[in-house]
Amino acid sequence: MMKMTINPFVEAPLALRMLEISSVAAAVIDCQGKIALVNDCLCDLLGYQPNELIGDSADLVLPPDSFQLTVSQAARGVTFGTRQHAGRNGSGGKKIFARHKVGNHVPVVMNLHWLESLGQRFYVVQMIHDGQRDIDRELLQSERLSAISQMISGLAHESRNALQKAVASLDLLELDLQYNSEQMKLSQRIRTSILELLDIYDEVRRYAEPLEIKTEKVNLVDLFLTTSGEFQATREESPVQVSVASKSDFHEPVLADRERMKQVFWHLLRNTSDASKGIARLEIQCNRKMIQNVRWQVFQIRDHGSGFLGVALERAFEAFFTTKQRGSGLGLAICRRIVQAHGGEISAKNHVAGGAVITIELPIRT
Repeated sequence: MMKMTINPFVEAPLALRMLEISSVAAAVIDCQGKIALVNDCLCDLLGYQPNELIGDSADLVLPPDSFQLTVSQAARGVTFGTRQHAGRNGSGGKKIFARHKVGNHVPVVMNLHWLESLGQRFYVVQMIHDGQRDIDRELLQSERLSAISQMISGLAHESRNALQKAVASLDLLELDLQYNSEQMKLSQRIRTSILELLDIYDEVRRYAEPLEIKTEKVNLVDLFLTTSGEFQATREESPVQVSVASKSDFHEPVLADRERMKQVFWHLLRNTSDASKGIARLEIQCNRKMIQNVRWQVFQIRDHGSGFLGVALERAFEAFFTTKQRGSGLGLAICRRIVQAHGGEISAKNHVAGGAVITIELPIRT
């Protein structure tokens, strides 16, 4: 029987290109367990040609029923490939033995990520050879981000002319629509959508670009208050009220990149504003702790919004994950990259009394 070729990304060339250029062996599998796409790295790892895998069952290369079991576990909240699952220094993933074409068992760490494409669910399965996992982790991350950066830069460049033509056409169209309020509203909605698309390009570029950290002594409390004031000036329709907790008596400066940390605070303020009804009330506090003779500054931001709902807490820092109708889902992912570039950690939780709490921990260096 001829295998049916399944391509969920016929209308999504960006996703297809990302799979092709990935440095990690990867396959896209549909919810029935059929292989829809594979990249060259997976073929090299397991000795197959793409046409020998596409349309066949995932059990051809994975242990029997392991894919469906992993999907079932993910549906119950047990996920693989996230930093939360891995722990502070772990790489995450599930150790399995993949099947080579000649029958050998290849030890790999499997990461599973789900995505929606063309109205149905697909899963991206990544396989990292177990022997190379620790050696290549940072290199793979660097190469992946570099590839995203190059691609988005190219797309933005190629798209800019087309988008500028669209805006120019709207300018001309609105000259004829100035007395037609309903049609003018429609034109303004189109203009807003174009600007949002440009913002998404810019946010993806910022997420992927190399981070250069220029440190100076920074008081995080003062910087947050300054940033919230600037944010308030641009979002008058979304008032923000910030208070400093009474026990925040430790305001020792840390060595940090002022502009990068300001970028972190801006994203957090925007998220809080979006999650709040009316005035967004924030409480901040700054304390310190010792870990193995190293002093750390702990900066916490608590809001009184809706908090993280469902899987949103577990996937909060996952790139491209969002529960909003608008946006790229990169805000918290960008925050994590910046904080980790400082040698720190960022985490999220729900407060027992309601709202969300974001905690940023940075080492205090002199």
